[in-house]
Amino acid sequence: MKNNSKSKTKKKHLEYSDRIKINFYINQNFSVNKIAKELNRSPSIICREIQRNIIVKEGNPLLKGILCSRQIERGPETLCNKCQKAAYCHLTKRYYDCHKAQEMADKRQKEKTSKMSFSHENLKQIEDFLIDADLRRLSIYQAYISNPKIKNIVSLGYLYKLVEKDVFAVSKVFIRESYKKKQKQNRNIYIDSCKPPEVLFNRTYQDFKIYMKKHKNTDVFEIDSVIGKLDDKHAILTVFSRNTHLQFGFIINKSSSTSVNARFKELFENLGLFNSSLIFKVLLCDNGYEFNELYKIEDINKHHVCRVFYTRAYAATDKSRCERNHRVLRRILRKGVSLDDITQYDLNEYFSNINSMTFINENGSYTPYDHALKSYGKAFLNAVGIRKIDSNKVKLTK
Repeated sequence: MKNNSKSKTKKKHLEYSDRIKINFYINQNFSVNKIAKELNRSPSIICREIQRNIIVKEGNPLLKGILCSRQIERGPETLCNKCQKAAYCHLTKRYYDCHKAQEMADKRQKEKTSKMSFSHENLKQIEDFLIDADLRRLSIYQAYISNPKIKNIVSLGYLYKLVEKDVFAVSKVFIRESYKKKQKQNRNIYIDSCKPPEVLFNRTYQDFKIYMKKHKNTDVFEIDSVIGKLDDKHAILTVFSRNTHLQFGFIINKSSSTSVNARFKELFENLGLFNSSLIFKVLLCDNGYEFNELYKIEDINKHHVCRVFYTRAYAATDKSRCERNHRVLRRILRKGVSLDDITQYDLNEYFSNINSMTFINENGSYTPYDHALKSYGKAFLNAVGIRKIDSNKVKLTK
């Protein structure tokens, strides 16, 4: 008989993308049970997550303990997310915010791992061991591997952590010379507190990786912007194709999401919405202000065109290919040089030269132009303003 006992296991630990979804569903007035069903988690986990990370804003002290009509109807634990009366309500308000919840979860995890479970006697033995290693001018590693007693008390990795926290009276010179302190990646840098959950819902970098696992051959267009001087009025919107290595750009108003959306809508109209949906299936952008409303171009005139995803905040490696190709563009447009005097025709010429450069890979030599011509056709290249330039005439100058 076939064993049909296999079932999907529910994950216990919540991630940043899960908290974004919880925030989104709370704003949609979903119940705890309905949120748990959507996330395939236990209702107790969702309830515990909300209660742990609630943000309480005290109101008028004279009105303390008084419930509003929503709390009377739904219970005192009702959250005030998306309440229309919250702006002028003087009662105590309770909110759930996914960005603050992630920060609080990271803080709890850090405090949990920093707790020491050693007796006073064990700490004294570890300190004597480190002082002896200092006198003998041995590294922590060399002294540790030759001392079986210390091995039974503490692991080498946790010993390093104790030394980092200055728990023991050991000279700083000994610590510097004993081992190189590893710089841990701060998880909080990946939290973007600017965008509401409605924007990040199903559009985080984790959602992007899940999508790409299901659609492995889909071309990803990495989007970024290049600026010149700080007081410039214009900037360059760059678009890089992962599959073809083609990069093109448009002149936009600096830090203007309206200008970015207008450029894409114009491009989609020139190509046709149907053809655009076949080419621009995935757009991956960073968390710059100019991309705050990029998700609005996913559907144009009730026609689905593309999927928009956002990288983690301050993580340039999430779209490293686009960033790396900017080095070639910077040979033409040096940093600190104004971009206000550059026209769209000039920009098309710069990218035409870049895309006509010859590269070599395991399949032989190629140019991004020829690769894109084979994949998307001449009409696409005409729409993005890229033309073929003879390899002997390619130049990376103005």
